[in-house]
Amino acid sequence: MQSDQPEDVPSRTAVITGAGSGVGRAIALRLAAEGWSLALIGRTSSRLEETAALSARSSASIRCYACDVGDAVSVAEATLGILADFPAIDAVINAAGENIPNRSLDILTAPDFERVIRTNLNGSFFVTRDLLPRMRTRRSGTIINIVSDVGLAANPKAGTAYVASKFGQGALIQSINMEEQVHGIRA
Repeated sequence: MQSDQPEDVPSRTAVITGAGSGVGRAIALRLAAEGWSLALIGRTSSRLEETAALSARSSASIRCYACDVGDAVSVAEATLGILADFPAIDAVINAAGENIPNRSLDILTAPDFERVIRTNLNGSFFVTRDLLPRMRTRRSGTIINIVSDVGLAANPKAGTAYVASKFGQGALIQSINMEEQVHGIRA
């Protein structure tokens, strides 16, 4: 499949978390089809490689980085590789997310709550924080957090931890917009 991007348009680069499945994979496939270069982040190398293989019909550069976005050290290590491999970052798409089966407050444990917050909210923060300096240097970039409707109105079916993490991601986007607009970055 040919890229939809005209030949005279320079390649754009996106970093996508959660790229091994679901929304992250769907975004990666779409952007690859449009000719974007991709840095794919996810916990499982084999899943990332599947996404890369599905995206390989494009002419874009696609690299995989196994990383737990909820771990600041893991993100820092992956970021070093991304920044070495890609001279410019045009977009960061935080699609990594998880939920748990025991969601209601009467059975929600502290470790489960912390796990969801660590992946969904902290992960978005760590990845964004580590890639912002490259965007600031270029005075350009877009950051997208996949929030869902429970980031706007709580839903008991989604569960306390997931709702809290998604509200937090929405607030993170607002803060990024307020602080980074002077650097040409939007969220």
